[in-house]
Amino acid sequence: MPDTSAKPSLKPGKVKAAKGPASSRSGDPKAAKAGGKSTTDKSPKEEGSKKVKGEASARDKKKSSKGSGTPRASARADPTPRAAAAAGTSELPPDEALASEVPCDVGEAYTPGGSKVNLPPLPIGALESGDPPLVVPETIDEVDEDAEAALPSAPPPAPAAKIAGADGASSAPADEAAEALQAVDISEAAESAPPAESAGAAAAGGDVGGEDTGEASAAANEGAAAPAAEAEAAAPAAVAAAAPAAPVVAPEPEASAKPPRPQEEMNAGWDEPGPPVLASTKAAVAAAAPLIEAAAEESALEAAEDEKYADKQEAAWTECEGESMEAVLTVDEENGGQSPIRLLDARFLITLAKSGGTLARRQDLPDGAFFDLPRLKRESWGYGGASLRVLVVFQPWLQPDHPDPKGWQLKLLGQILESFVADDGGSYAIYLSYCSLMQPGPDGEQRSPAEAKLCEAALGGLCELFCHDGTWLLEMTSLPPDYPDKYEIAEGADPVRVDFHERGWNFAESMGTKLAKNATMILDCSKFTAPEGEDVEAPFLEDVVEECKGTRRPPLTIDDFRAALETKAFTREKDYEVACYLYKNCFDRKFRPGGAHVYDQLGWGDKEVLAMCKVLESEPFPECKQLWCSHNAITDVGMNRLCEMLGKGAIGSLETLALYGNPESTEPVKQRLRDARAGLEVFFSVKVSTGGRENGRA
Repeated sequence: MPDTSAKPSLKPGKVKAAKGPASSRSGDPKAAKAGGKSTTDKSPKEEGSKKVKGEASARDKKKSSKGSGTPRASARADPTPRAAAAAGTSELPPDEALASEVPCDVGEAYTPGGSKVNLPPLPIGALESGDPPLVVPETIDEVDEDAEAALPSAPPPAPAAKIAGADGASSAPADEAAEALQAVDISEAAESAPPAESAGAAAAGGDVGGEDTGEASAAANEGAAAPAAEAEAAAPAAVAAAAPAAPVVAPEPEASAKPPRPQEEMNAGWDEPGPPVLASTKAAVAAAAPLIEAAAEESALEAAEDEKYADKQEAAWTECEGESMEAVLTVDEENGGQSPIRLLDARFLITLAKSGGTLARRQDLPDGAFFDLPRLKRESWGYGGASLRVLVVFQPWLQPDHPDPKGWQLKLLGQILESFVADDGGSYAIYLSYCSLMQPGPDGEQRSPAEAKLCEAALGGLCELFCHDGTWLLEMTSLPPDYPDKYEIAEGADPVRVDFHERGWNFAESMGTKLAKNATMILDCSKFTAPEGEDVEAPFLEDVVEECKGTRRPPLTIDDFRAALETKAFTREKDYEVACYLYKNCFDRKFRPGGAHVYDQLGWGDKEVLAMCKVLESEPFPECKQLWCSHNAITDVGMNRLCEMLGKGAIGSLETLALYGNPESTEPVKQRLRDARAGLEVFFSVKVSTGGRENGRA
């Protein structure tokens, strides 16, 4: 874990991007041998990039026409305004400046390691135009504007029956799952909130119960001559003069509607037979065998070519603390020279997808398909300059015996991976459970003892891979348009018609990973617009990242997660406890020790804050020093709930609470938060001076 004794790890990638070395695939080869750092004053990418193949393409020219001074590889040099500003090459726009702000001295910021770096000054007035527009992500538990204002709630739906199916999923309706995720009774919050007709006054601070506000209301009721518009215009001044009154406090969140089942001893069943493999699946895999061999051979040749750009000092791996993942990626000689988890080469998947192939079990893939640990440690920085070249991919299994027998998901994934690889010519290491973990036999027979032991070791270390600051998360949340009608389901099994988040394993993996994953490194692949036509170049990676921007749901306590998981079903009942173990492992090892919890720009409203507060006050978080909830849609109800949480002594180590960019909160409630705890700095805005950045408490 990063050292948080001085300053906690803060928003991975926010400031650290400036520290990442230039890619060793571009510029001076001598610089590559020196660990990817240029020996000149300019970055190699500023001088020009080394093309892996051929001359400058039309794509490179297009890149130049978009404002880049170098060909394709420069897209990775400083892909974000934040990284560019840290390098002194551009100015941060208002939203980036706010999102990356760190409470510190003027002109300084803290890196995740706790050291200070100088930041360039922002232009005067850069933040005076107001908060950037808030984009609310589309989530299952999204609330419309009117509902968010009054916080109403419908009664909880009746429990739905489970339907076990292809990947062990449930057909529990989305509204029931959303209610379980909220873990709070919003209807009681609505009772304590101001009525809908006074929403305008509440937004102006008129709901605090001051004497002046009461007189204005009485005058209006008596038919005073002053127009309503004039009274409304005078309300802010009246409120400012009035003393803060009794706060509107959100109610204590109740337990989930469905209590968790009694905890049982976990038995993953690695030594048990898997589902029977259908004849159609065997035929599809057999037909893909020559395509797999060809793709692996081509991938191996390109991997050998990559060695000339290898960073033998392993700078990126060391600085991103990749060693925490090494245990599950290291070959175990006692188990046949295999590692618990084996990552795939993105180039292999791209080539296989283009050839129309389908995936095979890990045991059936040639070595050229994989991206093993020694090579990964010598790789340069991934996209953004503060990440590793590791992508974790979650996909819904479309059949019990194979996740993607027709290759539909592989084709979509290959198109996205092509943008990552084309970004600077280097490949990425990919986690896909079917190809990265040991699977049952080709006919569904049980794993060997050595294979079962490797699976057991992998389960214990998945959280290190999933929640690592330097790995990306790609979620394949969409289903094929012909699913399940055109897919062959085993006799006696019900087809799975629910979406990604209603499937047991997908829900557990996603919720566990997002406990500690930077939202800027989460992609929803269903949002990707595939290029049309043949031989079309892949979209620019920065465009893909923007288009597929993912989101995070509020965290759940371990008990509430178990209750929420009850709405999902598994083909194997024993998988319930295994999924609970995965979430608890992520919670205990990655979420609880976190030095900073960052929930900026997620479109969160009050109900998400209520759920978050329940988790943060459920147990000690002794290392947490910073909590970020900026640029959301939090009103007085959520702000008061935060104040209540602080009053209970939750997160006693907290030093900084950042809440700027929540325009619906009022000044009296803001003042309550400022006074909630001695020594706690609460930020609602950022001031700009000619000398650099300066946080303000106004």
